This record gives sequence, structure tokens and C-alpha cells, in this order.
Amino acid sequence: MIRKLFFLLLIAAACVATSGLAFADSQPVVIGSTNFPEQLIVANIYAKVLKARGIPVEKRLNLGTREVVFPALKAGEIDLLPEYTGAVLSYLTKGHPGKQTDQTVLKALRKHLPDGIVALEASPAEDKDTLVVTQATADEYQLETMSDLAPVASKLVMGGPPEDKTRYVGLRGLQEVYGIKFKGFRSLDPGGPLTRRHWMPAA
Repeated sequence: MIRKLFFLLLIAAACVATSGLAFADSQPVVIGSTNFPEQLIVANIYAKVLKARGIPVEKRLNLGTREVVFPALKAGEIDLLPEYTGAVLSYLTKGHPGKQTDQTVLKALRKHLPDGIVALEASPAEDKDTLVVTQATADEYQLETMSDLAPVASKLVMGGPPEDKTRYVGLRGLQEVYGIKFKGFRSLDPGGPLTRRHWMPAA
């Protein structure tokens, strides 16, 4: 699923407009992020841009999964959050956004956002979810497409972040959309040492 990068902004009282965003006069903007490398990079880039424009910034990064960070935004514990259109829409609706354009996904997302949270315009940047296998596994089962995976998935164990076990964009969606049901699931980390240890071949 392609997900356009954008920012969720909590609009609080006594805010003023600055470069198209809303920020309090005296308080720093608190930027949060989830717990994988791409989010940390994007959040730090955004913090630098705001600082360069003279806006005070406080960073609260690597907080956890969306299930932790989105409620923190809603509660006012953070003010600004880098996010992904399709992923947040799926989180809010408990389902898959389906085949839509970038703009229709963003429009649908804005309809489902809680009061006080605003989705800024999406950037040209994209994030894509995908399943990967080793070349040896691809050769053994002649895997090229998701359809190729469905008949042999019962022989394979999927690894991924713990939330993939219950999210629609994880095991639930794979089974519902593609008929893919794995033999098992192993909780790893988002691109961290656990994932690398299981994925990278031994030296």
C-alpha cells in the first residue's frame, strides 16, 4: 500500500498562524514520532526546519507504535506528528482505504480525524509497505507476485513488527485481500537488530 507522507497537527487555543501552520506564541512545538528509523529521520528534519524559522521546538521521538502515539497527539501531549495518509485512515476506520487516489484518501482521512486534529497537505514523499523474501525462498517456491505466495504461505513464517499481527495492513488484510495465511508469525522490530539478525545470513 502506498502511503503519502504528511503531518498531523493538534490545534490548541491561543495559537497564531506561522507559515501555514498554527503555533502557540510562548510554548515550544512538541514534535512526536513512532518507533522506526524513517519516522525519526523525518521528525528531526521537520524540527530543524521549524528551528530555522525561529520556532521553538521540543522533540519527543521514538514513543512507540501508532496505537501509542496517536492517542498522545489526541490528548495534547504532542503537537505535531509525521504520518502516512493510508495508514492513519486504516487505523481510524479499522479497515483498508481501498483503491483511491492520493487526494481522495486525504479527503477521507480528514473526515475521520477527531476534533482538534488537522491533516496538513501531503508531501510528494511516499512510503510503501511490501513483503520480502530471500532469493532462496523465491527460487524454491517460484515467488514473483502476492498471488504466487498464497498457495505456499502455509509453509512459511512471516516476521514483522508486533502490531502486524492484528493490524489490517498486516496479517488480517493479507488474508482477506489475497487469501494469504502464514504458518505462523514472529514478532520482530521495525528494521532494528532483531529484524537484521533473522533476515541477514550468517557471516
